[in-house]
Amino acid sequence: VNANTFTVLRSIGQGGSSFVHRVMANDNRLFALKCVKLEEVSRDEQEMFMNEIDFLRGLRNKDRVIQLYDYEFTLESNYILMLMEIGEIDLATIMKQWKGREKDMIFVRSYWKQMLLAVQSIHKEGIVHSDLKPANFLLVLGNLKLIDFGISKRIPSGSNDSCSHRKIGTADYMSPESLRDTREDQSIGRAVIRMGLASDIWSLGCILYQMLYDHTPFVEEDLRKKLRLIISESSFIGYPELKVQVKVDVNGIDTIQACLQHDHKRRPTISQLLQGPLLHPGERHMNISSI
Repeated sequence: VNANTFTVLRSIGQGGSSFVHRVMANDNRLFALKCVKLEEVSRDEQEMFMNEIDFLRGLRNKDRVIQLYDYEFTLESNYILMLMEIGEIDLATIMKQWKGREKDMIFVRSYWKQMLLAVQSIHKEGIVHSDLKPANFLLVLGNLKLIDFGISKRIPSGSNDSCSHRKIGTADYMSPESLRDTREDQSIGRAVIRMGLASDIWSLGCILYQMLYDHTPFVEEDLRKKLRLIISESSFIGYPELKVQVKVDVNGIDTIQACLQHDHKRRPTISQLLQGPLLHPGERHMNISSI
């Protein structure tokens, strides 16, 4: 990478046109090296990888965001190379290990707080992540950090939301407005989807639900039906008492319900969630669902 050499130790991830290696520098420091084959990606996908580089460069020294140390992008090499901070395990893998087991609310609260702090660090910069899901929180030396900024958007100054020209994200965690709030932008003659910081709050609510119930709020194999369930304000979200686990914390349910309000203006902010009843049980709080 930019004339610096690294020893490839093993592959730690692969997806479509990219793969990630665990590599070691000459001074024995360990890194993650993300490699993207340009010949196998579309123009849109190439823009997503460059978008990620731009955001990670701007978020350097944010201790809740994965660090980008170096990168190389040349048409001659036919690769995009990204030298990044290495983690141990992502939240999706941790949650798979939890599945079917009794939920320890101490760990749930700990990971929930870390997720909130990570998202707060980008929301303060006016950035909507747009693809929050367990796989995009990486455990690094005991702390969860945000990764994958390929479809992230910055909210323009003086605006309340960002714009995207296509529906993007992971269906299980996408907010209703990211699926239905499509308006024509007269300046470019194309439909746009408008999303604000509250879209990330919805995604966090879906993750918290999954942490407690082992599945996301809308379980449906057919993608179109699932998207209709997410969009519909009349869709039912169940909060059953689990058979093999301890009774789900009522503060956890209240927090999920607050995050999964269809009216994005009624969802709590990260700061409000950090002060909410899930993280401060036993204290008096205003009803977070009515914020």
